[in-house]
Amino acid sequence: MELEPIKTFRRTTNKVSRFQHEGRELLVKHYTGTDKEARRDREERTLDLWRECGFHVPVVRKLQIPHLVDEPQLVLDYLGSLTLQEWLKNPAVPHDDKVESIAAIFAENNRRHRLAIERAEPLLIHADANTSNILCHEGRCYFIDFENGPEGTSLTKLAAIETAKFTRWVARDCGIELLPSIAGAMAKAYRGNQEILQLIVERTTSRSFQWYHRWRDRDRKRRNPAEVTKYDVADAVATELKRRRTINA
Repeated sequence: MELEPIKTFRRTTNKVSRFQHEGRELLVKHYTGTDKEARRDREERTLDLWRECGFHVPVVRKLQIPHLVDEPQLVLDYLGSLTLQEWLKNPAVPHDDKVESIAAIFAENNRRHRLAIERAEPLLIHADANTSNILCHEGRCYFIDFENGPEGTSLTKLAAIETAKFTRWVARDCGIELLPSIAGAMAKAYRGNQEILQLIVERTTSRSFQWYHRWRDRDRKRRNPAEVTKYDVADAVATELKRRRTINA
């Protein structure tokens, strides 16, 4: 069984390789570093749970790579290497297509967050919601990288944190000029789950010493105008919520 190492653009302590088995292209993730057994077990449990609940993730294959048998490993279907981040950064993709795809992801995320809260299941929250942890494969988006779990007790708060982080990454990739459209798509998807949207705003704008945080935010934007900050996301969501209240008044 010949393994072909896969290079990732993000730093990781793990080793990832692809290989062929019985006509199927697979990937093996070989866990190294601290708590490697726990990280491996958490990732397998999470992948199985997400798939059981109908969310798109790679299929776990019950295989063992012989020369890695004494080390924590996980074999998955190989789905290619095109990440959502790369797709969103592609200038050839029309803006409308990007917003439409992001809207579909928001709708699925909202369904998943509702289920997480109903079941009191933290494994349905993604702890690292960035766009390089989503693969584009055959017209669908597949979430990956579940070895680290979310930290906290309030699932509504954890869902708000995930949504805010994901939105920030999306706006960075697409360009801040698309943030109003992205916030509009988010607000539409979460219209029946307003608490998550309100928490996104409150966690940023209700902190003490707002004058200082706002000053730092302006300074950050001055040094890097292309940066998308927590305040950009919070303000865009607050504007969208206000707009929707006005329309419904």
